Amino acid sequence: MFGHLQVKSAYSFQSSTILIKDLVALAASKQIDALALCDQDNMFGAFEFYEACQSAGIKPIFGVEATVKIEDEKYPFTLLAQDDVGYFDLVRIVSDINTNEDRCLTMEGLAVYKEHLFIISASREGIIQRLIEKEME
Repeated sequence: MFGHLQVKSAYSFQSSTILIKDLVALAASKQIDALALCDQDNMFGAFEFYEACQSAGIKPIFGVEATVKIEDEKYPFTLLAQDDVGYFDLVRIVSDINTNEDRCLTMEGLAVYKEHLFIISASREGIIQRLIEKEME
């Protein structure tokens, strides 16, 4: 089984222009078995993504690239739902982020949801990459 775990759609403003139907069609043409939609701080395309994946025979994985605040710095974390509870946790997280004045979640707020999510910090703007670039531990 092969799948991409950090894909963004046109619902991620200024990060992607691909429409969900085109994204899923491209994945199907490349015989990708699973696909994780991880738009930035939103899940606007979740239902459309699910339906398109079902039609194409691709396993949909629900995710979000969530903005998390650590010591007054904001970092992206990829959050993937492990199960149905994880999906609803993602919905709550996105709601919390978008109703918060800082437009982010705290690390303590994220820890509440750790049971049903895979949490990944693997991007150029992520905390690990930034610390490596600054030669910090």
